[in-house]
Amino acid sequence: MAYSGSISNTTGLVGLAPFTLSGAVDTVISVLPGTSSTTAVTVTPVDGFTGNVALSCSLVTMLAGATPATCSITPSVTLSGMAPATATLTIVTQAQTSPAVYSVTVTGASGGASETITYQQVHVPYGVFTMTSTPVTVEAGSTGNSTITITPSAAFTGTVALQCAEVNTGLGNEPSCSIAPSVASSGTTTPGMT
Repeated sequence: MAYSGSISNTTGLVGLAPFTLSGAVDTVISVLPGTSSTTAVTVTPVDGFTGNVALSCSLVTMLAGATPATCSITPSVTLSGMAPATATLTIVTQAQTSPAVYSVTVTGASGGASETITYQQVHVPYGVFTMTSTPVTVEAGSTGNSTITITPSAAFTGTVALQCAEVNTGLGNEPSCSIAPSVASSGTTTPGMT
């Protein structure tokens, strides 16, 4: 499934902001459970504005769960002349953070005027895991075992359902296989093949 990101600017109602906010417009920010991700927000003065810009961020999602993601940003930047300043937006998740799509709004304020940018595609995807196995050779009429190791990444927790299937060669007397139906997110299981 393809995703796209978007960013929007909204000027405060009290006067025109003497600065602009910008970020990576097309970026999809992906933050696996138990990790964090950062992205840069650029604050650019308008007409040589000099002063401080206070920054804040907020997250919104329909499926936050009991342990939602959180955000933080450099609390303020100082502008002088035409030189832009860069702030760091950080998205943090816990191991228990449920998969969801967030929108993150960054607000800059100075002298009663404000500017916002909104990242619409901040993804907390499902945790992932990898599987490896040891090689096995099975003689006719005997049984062989291979150890399957499941390794979680990005703090993935949960039960992994397992199944095995034989490859039909069409030669008859096909081998059969069996495997434990599930295993915890980190561990090993040993299937048998005859």
